[in-house]
Amino acid sequence: MRLFAAAVALLALLGTPASGQRLLPSANSDSAAGGRARAIARLLEPGGAEEGAAAYVRGAGGGGSDDAYLADALPLASSAERASWPAAAGARADWVRDFWTRHAAEAGESVAERLVQHFQRLAVAGRDYRARSQRGAPPEGAIRLVGHDSAIPYEDRGLVYIRYGRPDGIIVSHVPGARPHELWAYQGVGSAPRTFLFVAVPSAPGMWLTEDALQLVVPGQFDITRRMEVTRAAKYAGTPFDDAVAVLADLAPADPLIQRFYQRVQHARAVFSTKRCQYAGSCERPSTYATDADVNEEFYQAVMRPYLAAREDYTAAARTAGLAALEAEEGAPHFDRPLPFYYDRATFRGRDGLTDVIAPIAVPAAMLPSVGLADGRIAFSPRVIFSVSDAAAVRAAVTDTVIRVASSRRLGPRDYLRLVVAVAAQPSTHARHRIVVRAENDPMLGQLYSRPDTVPDYRGSAFMMSDLVLAAGEEGGTWRRGAALLSFIPPRQFPARGKVKLFYELYNLQPGERITTEIALERGRNDVWSRIRGLFRDRQQVALAFQTDARSDSAGTVQEVRLLQPNLQPGAYRIVVRVTRVTGGQALRRELRFDLLR
Repeated sequence: MRLFAAAVALLALLGTPASGQRLLPSANSDSAAGGRARAIARLLEPGGAEEGAAAYVRGAGGGGSDDAYLADALPLASSAERASWPAAAGARADWVRDFWTRHAAEAGESVAERLVQHFQRLAVAGRDYRARSQRGAPPEGAIRLVGHDSAIPYEDRGLVYIRYGRPDGIIVSHVPGARPHELWAYQGVGSAPRTFLFVAVPSAPGMWLTEDALQLVVPGQFDITRRMEVTRAAKYAGTPFDDAVAVLADLAPADPLIQRFYQRVQHARAVFSTKRCQYAGSCERPSTYATDADVNEEFYQAVMRPYLAAREDYTAAARTAGLAALEAEEGAPHFDRPLPFYYDRATFRGRDGLTDVIAPIAVPAAMLPSVGLADGRIAFSPRVIFSVSDAAAVRAAVTDTVIRVASSRRLGPRDYLRLVVAVAAQPSTHARHRIVVRAENDPMLGQLYSRPDTVPDYRGSAFMMSDLVLAAGEEGGTWRRGAALLSFIPPRQFPARGKVKLFYELYNLQPGERITTEIALERGRNDVWSRIRGLFRDRQQVALAFQTDARSDSAGTVQEVRLLQPNLQPGAYRIVVRVTRVTGGQALRRELRFDLLR
């Protein structure tokens, strides 16, 4: 019962709708809502994350608690995810499971770790950034996502905190008279650095995420956006841009968009000062204007038109960036000791319209904890989380596995554990992959890498070609695909006098169909082809182009494995493969960079 009471208190702090009253469990602890409360409490207990997460996900779709599960997810949900909430209660358990699987993948964490992080952030948002009242229409310049005003009980700082956590820095301008504001800066771990500017205005409670840093400036004696004010302003000391320049100067170093706008406002102020000297007949120049109307038009064309264009450019860019940030998140794991590793990535046709994405990894063995086995071998247990996701999709492809490796000898600083992980992902032109390698029993030792990605679409009947991969030239291997057996060597560094395996697949070829293959190497970044003697160890003649009959399987797939012995000088190279159908002339080309070492 103490656990249950703690869960009730926690849920009230989290800011569930109606201050938690409607969605909190009653005294009947056997209810679906009671099960959710107990699951969250267990989730946040030391050592209880995995058990609590399993209970939380298992309890979804229980009918009476469905609204609470949706309320938990809403601050993180993308537009596509909000729109995909099932009308049928029976489908909601799958939605909850897929939702948290995807967001865990986005963070490079397990579902349990992501849920713990999320509910901890919810607690802070409920305590420090809860909306003080039901907010009406947003103020001028506010950045809002449709559906957030009434569905989420936090002000904008709370929403950003839930998505990105505690900011790395908070910048405030100390210009007298500026409206209350905060610029939150995030360095970015699994994503690019971001900033969020919040401002308080008298017409709306709380702080609002804004697209316009000039909302911080309280309108003073002149309204510099009004054309007829220009002549009046020209007669006074100072300029109507002074307060704006002062505020922007404090914020610009942390925000590239504000920095560019700040430079253009400075230019507008300089032009204004020059034109005022001409108008006033001072600044060592006589007046060149006959009437106030001439002054007004000259000032507007020289000062206001460029300024207004600069402000429009800035606010449009800030709004675009802000809306994109409100659809993203930063949930990366925290490590206090890095574990740098090499990795590669390649794609092939998968089943059921999916694309197989593989990630060969090389982890420095000396940096990983190890244990001695009874038979004298040394054992390592790196944990690898590999995910491929698309912000527009509801699901993510993710694998979270502990790979156990044993060595017959103690490994040194130049030895690497070579691993391969894979997922089956939806084709996408706007995907992102994330790879986390961490020590299984040391959560503070690890590394996350994250990059934008394109997942090719291998569906359909057109002639297609997979990515190229290079592997060690030795017999056998640790990764099998069909009849191919390969040992990868990230980061594609091979002995200059050794052997290398080239592997790729061709799709939708008829058995026996004639194809021409051309293979060439290019040194560095030059465009001159290198003629290679002895390119293939299993051919008697020197050849860069050859014809073969396709040995395709029942699905029209051809696997090509070529054993190469480049016999070249050490350096950076690029291998290019071009395959052409003799009938029809369709040609495909792939390339891959690699290094040859002494």
